[in-house]
Amino acid sequence: MKGFYEHINNIPIEDEEVLLMEKAVSDETLPVCKKFVKFCKDFLDLKSPTKITFVTDLEGEMTTGGYHPGKRSIDIYSQDRALVDVLRSIAHELVHQKQHDDDRLRHDSGETGSDHENEANALAGILMRHFQKENRDIY
Repeated sequence: MKGFYEHINNIPIEDEEVLLMEKAVSDETLPVCKKFVKFCKDFLDLKSPTKITFVTDLEGEMTTGGYHPGKRSIDIYSQDRALVDVLRSIAHELVHQKQHDDDRLRHDSGETGSDHENEANALAGILMRHFQKENRDIY
């Protein structure tokens, strides 16, 4: 697979009311990311719009991703990461979006070991397994 960052672009997903992806997504990778985000959206029954931004620099306490409830946005660190790892981070942060939509997020929800963080980790794994069953050629 070509490098994850072939060029910089702002490309909306087909349903622009739902999610938007920005920055550093290659022509080869973009369709996979779009397909995965739609899969997660449907699985989680997400209704509210979110903007997903791929970043190449870690800011603050960010690890591989971050959900920003006030802005309804997600940052995904994608520098030198395998596509499967990037997808797992997307799934994890979209679970946090679902928690927010369900009015269950608190200021400490992102703490390691918290119920919300454990739920995001577990559901991200489930999403990856279900998506992989339908898309064996991606991995």
